Amino acid sequence: MNKRIQDILALGRAGHETDRARDCIALGIKCADELGDNVFDSCHLLAGLYREGNGVAYHVLDNFDVTRSQIDAALATRERSSATDFRLDADIATVFDGVLAAASEMSHSYIGTEHLLIGATADTTKSAQLLTSFGLSPRDIENEVFYLLGHRLP
Repeated sequence: MNKRIQDILALGRAGHETDRARDCIALGIKCADELGDNVFDSCHLLAGLYREGNGVAYHVLDNFDVTRSQIDAALATRERSSATDFRLDADIATVFDGVLAAASEMSHSYIGTEHLLIGATADTTKSAQLLTSFGLSPRDIENEVFYLLGHRLP
């Protein structure tokens, strides 16, 4: 597995992620690479969740009419970091705090795309700000995840 993916997964419960969740992280890294961003943040992760095209996170975003072109356009207009080596933005740690809390709340022993998406809605993350600009709230996202999984709302 790619070291960059391992570094990101180390923030959570490495080894407990689904293949799809790992693929989403890889797609987020690919997005960052395509943009020339050496600092991986929650918006890159959000792009990866959408680009995967089949997980719970993708379906939640699609149900709210979020499109890849919206996400890509928002990412393309952001200021680039001057970092020369790949590193993680501090908001990724915040995302993974939310990821672990969501998995625990759902009594899941794994980390899936649904947990990554809920973690990406944490208040101070760049992805939460992006989703808010699309008219979505963290509660909207969480409710839709719980609905799609057939869980009771918290």
